[in-house]
Amino acid sequence: MKLSSKANLYLTLATLMWGITFPLTRNALTEVDPFVFVSLRFALASLVLLPSVWFLFHKTTRAMLFGSLMIGILNAAAYLCQTIGLETVHSARAAFITGASVIFVPFLAPLFKLEKPSRLDKLCALIGFAGLYVIMDIQHFHIAHGDLWVFLGAISFSLQITYLQRLNQIIADYQLLTFYQLFFTLPFVLLFTRGHSFSEAMQPRALEGIIFCAVFATSLAYYLQNKYQKFTNAPKAALIFALEPVFASVFGMLINRELLARTTVYGGLLLLLSLVLPSLVNMSKESSSSIK
Repeated sequence: MKLSSKANLYLTLATLMWGITFPLTRNALTEVDPFVFVSLRFALASLVLLPSVWFLFHKTTRAMLFGSLMIGILNAAAYLCQTIGLETVHSARAAFITGASVIFVPFLAPLFKLEKPSRLDKLCALIGFAGLYVIMDIQHFHIAHGDLWVFLGAISFSLQITYLQRLNQIIADYQLLTFYQLFFTLPFVLLFTRGHSFSEAMQPRALEGIIFCAVFATSLAYYLQNKYQKFTNAPKAALIFALEPVFASVFGMLINRELLARTTVYGGLLLLLSLVLPSLVNMSKESSSSIK
């Protein structure tokens, strides 16, 4: 198997695991508090990654620590908001709203001294906002409380993606950076766990969700992404990552028997189009230039 094909396969596996987290998190939240869930998720994920970076700590720099600290704040905000929203929002709906985080990235990029949004970015943003409008049923004022939490999480994710993109330009050790960004998420989440019982996490559904999200969807998925994403091109990687809400929808139906509302289907299709359109255009340009 070619290295690029192997990379695409492993990135798809990582995306599959991210998609599964949505229904499993919903199940876990019936038994454990969102703040406890997120704190244990990142504590366990950090412990799992610790052996792989134990002999790399001497490479730590001030820039890496400061950057990871900022990522930790954004991570905490993103995952807490998303997890609180999942208490009341179905997996597919939450996943598509979360996927909208990609729409905001081109518009936030100039704030971090990155490239300005192109015309295609603006077109995709319009399509994406139309999808959000349909999914959140703004026309009939049916915006759920959980929708707003998930949307705030999407904004935090977009800030995290943009800042991490900037950070990757000045820090080469992705493995150590990954550990620090997970580790520094923990203290900011723990600030909100005061007064909450950690014994709830020993319930079967809670334990299942925490272990899967920490070990597979965080430690393993981030490891696969960091190791293999460089062996495929950006458009293909973006197309693969756009499958996350699709996987969340499928496993939401399989695991929790969640039914897809029409607004989720139609809005989700618009959001999916806004996510994959830039990649399709770039792939088309690459193929036409190679023919020449």
